[in-house]
Amino acid sequence: MPMKKTDGKTASTAVTVFKPWRFIALLFLILCFICLIVALSSQRWIHSEKSYYAGLWLKCGVIERSEIVDEGGLKVRETVQESSCEGQPRISWLNAVCAFVILALLIDIAALVMVIISFVISAFDWLARIAGFLCIIGVVFDLIALIVYSAMILGKIVEEIANAAWSDWYFGWSYGFCWGSTFFFTGAAVLLICLNKVDRSYYEKQDKDAYAM
Repeated sequence: MPMKKTDGKTASTAVTVFKPWRFIALLFLILCFICLIVALSSQRWIHSEKSYYAGLWLKCGVIERSEIVDEGGLKVRETVQESSCEGQPRISWLNAVCAFVILALLIDIAALVMVIISFVISAFDWLARIAGFLCIIGVVFDLIALIVYSAMILGKIVEEIANAAWSDWYFGWSYGFCWGSTFFFTGAAVLLICLNKVDRSYYEKQDKDAYAM
């Protein structure tokens, strides 16, 4: 609260400043939360043109079977396609990927709560900066999960796909959502750490100028 002397009297002025960068950081954290939930719950981390797809928890595919159908007294053989899913084998690298994505989600929730508190209670303004550092940790966890998953898919899983006659496989949109969360984490970290420091320096200078008058 800046103080200013006027005609031998001391006047104080309280100014409430809306900081749009913090609101944008809050929006980034909400979008990051949505991306991580979608990445964890969906089964499209990898897919192929032959209807094979898999996520962190399940792997699914389309099974073709023939059956005889009676059509007006004529027996016709038809091919029926059925989708079936089964649990992913809980191998160590996949467990690690799941763990890092879940940790990133928990960090996002913690940072989100801190930013909201800093909005509501001005005395806890410093929580926004801590949330920024948490976002950096979230970026690291996201990147570890993505790098490990990519490396293992390109290494071991591609052999399993070839053996099972699955070809033309691609990374899916669930994988992309995890990259999206990394982007929003990074944006929130920049806003909460860098702009918070610039903003604090500006208002400290303003306070000094006010006292000097």
